[in-house]
Amino acid sequence: MEKCLKAVLSLHQVPFRKTHDLGELIDLLSDAGKPTPPEATEIEFLNPFAVIFRYDLIDLETFDRNQAKALVEKIRNWAATQIP
Repeated sequence: MEKCLKAVLSLHQVPFRKTHDLGELIDLLSDAGKPTPPEATEIEFLNPFAVIFRYDLIDLETFDRNQAKALVEKIRNWAATQIP
């Protein structure tokens, strides 16, 4: 999902720093007046996994795999509509 957001940012030439923070990436799109994914508020659910899980600092028992897979698929589809 992070890569999808970064691809859309790159397409619109919106600069971004090296980050795994999904909320920050969505905020950059919004601040630049560019389209954001319709599920932008749901992405906050995955943010701890994009940042903390990457460094083994979170317990996976709280992770809803089906919800995450569905959200990732929605964001991938949204990104595909943004990139010609």
